[in-house]
Amino acid sequence: MEQQTSASLTLDYRDGQGRPVRAESSVATNGDCVGTLTAGGGRAQVIHIGPAHYLKGDPAFWTWATRRPDAPTVPRLWVGRWVQGWLAQLEAYGADTMCSLTDAVADLTADFGGKKRETGPRNHLGHPTVSVTQSNQTGSITLDITTTGPAVVLRGVQKSAGSTTVTTTFTHLNVPVHAKAPAGAVDSV
Repeated sequence: MEQQTSASLTLDYRDGQGRPVRAESSVATNGDCVGTLTAGGGRAQVIHIGPAHYLKGDPAFWTWATRRPDAPTVPRLWVGRWVQGWLAQLEAYGADTMCSLTDAVADLTADFGGKKRETGPRNHLGHPTVSVTQSNQTGSITLDITTTGPAVVLRGVQKSAGSTTVTTTFTHLNVPVHAKAPAGAVDSV
């Protein structure tokens, strides 16, 4: 996937309290990203333009975000408004890979010394693929990789030995990402 300049990502996982979270984004290798983060019955819009980060959450999103361990207090005036700075950093919401194509791919393709198994052929999103699973006592990673043309990961499923599962789906490869800074963003510094 090193040759990909952009992709759309969908990440499905559960937060530290077991609640479902979905992150959907279009991300480019230059740091541009647009997307949404859905959690706790709420939704936040996300924009990254290189190192500048912006986030706009609805009331339900901020309620979810502030009930997390070590969560910041969110001033009421920020609800429904674009916020920039530390409060827009996705690490605070466990979704930092949604705006980093490099990190999303690295998390899935790291070799952790586990036993490897291949199954297939299969079909994923209309593409012929093979599934490769790497597993050890701490969990497993299964990748659906294209079998025609350059090898491209279309989906990865990470499972921990506990009950944590993160599914990442890659689509719209090399489609330009158009991120634009929102007007009137409040600085959370």
